[in-house]
Amino acid sequence: MISSVLVANAEYQAWLKQIKQRIHSVRMKVALAANSELITLYYEFGAQIVWSVRRRRCGGRIFLMPLVTT
Repeated sequence: MISSVLVANAEYQAWLKQIKQRIHSVRMKVALAANSELITLYYEFGAQIVWSVRRRRCGGRIFLMPLVTT
């Protein structure tokens, strides 16, 4: 009886460890995907700002115009 409880406990522990590993793996994938999207977004914002600054240069001055109007 005790040995069956220990086997069941060992099986449960192994199953629980596998579940925890899968959760960790999926969380890492989600974090990497989110970071990748944020980097892309920030790059696009930076490119828009550079384009806007270059377009608005006039007589050595730089006129910064808001990119978003409300």
